[in-house]
Amino acid sequence: MNKELIIKHLNNLNYKYQLEIDLLMELKNKPTNELHQAEIQINIAYYEEEIKEIKEIVESLKNNHFLN
Repeated sequence: MNKELIIKHLNNLNYKYQLEIDLLMELKNKPTNELHQAEIQINIAYYEEEIKEIKEIVESLKNNHFLN
């Protein structure tokens, strides 16, 4: 598998995670109980961390730090 294909798949995963965050943000604005709100916030934080890690990997790939 070449580097460009890996980057493409990682960018698509980032896009999917961003859509999940957008959906969760909409849910967060609807009235629910505190437990549900906490669960939504945990999921948002999880996806934000995943996006951050994926962006770091993509940058490393683009800069040829691994998978030469």
